[in-house]
Amino acid sequence: MPKKNIESKTIFEVNNRIKRVKAKGSKATRLPKRRKAANRIIATGEVGTIDLASPPIIDLSDLVDEQDLPRLSGLDIGQSDPSGYRQCKSIEEVVALGHERDRYVKQKAKASLRRKKVSHESMAIFDAVCHRHAFAGNLSMADATMMEAAFNQIHHHLMKVIGGKAYLVTLIDGGFQTSDHHTEIDLFGMEQAARRTLTAIAPNFIAVPEVLLFNSHTHGKGGRMVSPHLHAIAWHEDPQPTPEVVSLKHGKRFRPNFTSAKPIKVKKMEIDSVNVARVLGYILKAPSQCATYYPGKDGKPGNVHHSREGDRLVRYLRLLQLRSLFMLDEVMFAGGEGVPIVKEAIKFLRALVHKNATLEGAVLHPDQLLLWWSDFFNEVGLRRFKLPFIKTRK
Repeated sequence: MPKKNIESKTIFEVNNRIKRVKAKGSKATRLPKRRKAANRIIATGEVGTIDLASPPIIDLSDLVDEQDLPRLSGLDIGQSDPSGYRQCKSIEEVVALGHERDRYVKQKAKASLRRKKVSHESMAIFDAVCHRHAFAGNLSMADATMMEAAFNQIHHHLMKVIGGKAYLVTLIDGGFQTSDHHTEIDLFGMEQAARRTLTAIAPNFIAVPEVLLFNSHTHGKGGRMVSPHLHAIAWHEDPQPTPEVVSLKHGKRFRPNFTSAKPIKVKKMEIDSVNVARVLGYILKAPSQCATYYPGKDGKPGNVHHSREGDRLVRYLRLLQLRSLFMLDEVMFAGGEGVPIVKEAIKFLRALVHKNATLEGAVLHPDQLLLWWSDFFNEVGLRRFKLPFIKTRK
């Protein structure tokens, strides 16, 4: 019997097919009842149009089991990432890996909806958020095309000024830990706490925040632990206190985190075009993996593994939501020679996004993005994930 072309089916035909398959199997498995969409936002001519009349086509990734999802750089369940940016041998490979990680988190986020009843309008806008450049006319970090342009611009200008000694710096303050159910991220507070330490390490730096979601540990407010932290490229020409001295002096200012990880990690980096690209790609990367923390035994320190062990697809939907709400022009900050680099890059990116949003049409107004996510999570029955609060200003 010839196989049916699954790729040509609409979302409702696919859901009906899944329902029939489930009915033949275990009776204990039931699909959730269809929920009414609450105050859905539909794209209008004011911010561009999207074809909402035609149902979106569901690709094969929505029907496969989690075990069959594309693996990131050969990553298997229970394994740490064996490759990554260190293995990239050219700038082109760094860019390609960035796109691979971006696609990975979006595929897993979309797969979390495979048993949900989603309206045509909501699914079309969700696909636009995942794949359309300038989908909201702002510098959302979920826009892979914009992030590639940001990487190219920063790398181009950075290579003109970086010299002397350079470092990859990671700063972790346990006081900013939060829950994936009740997410509150104080990016303004993180920046204020980090500036003095980064300046002490090197006066020139470019810093970007990141969130890490732990599969292994829960938060007191419910849900899994989320650890916001900062990565930075720092460099200097003049003699500075050694990073070890800065770590000892400033480490006490950072509140302890639940993994007992060092609050200040500084690694020397070689200054050549490819290596700078590797480190820059790393600090701009999408959060494509959750983490598992293994406490130490017999006085030995614990360790954190980035792996698929204990993964839940819905957590990647939350990570995608958070990344889409991180605006690069609001969350990235710099010091010294990094300031004009960031200003020039942001100026270019705003012009690029404005041009594409005007020509192709954004599917959402920037002010609608947060409200749309709230309605979308209610529609698919994920009300336990409350509206995130992201503070970027005083």
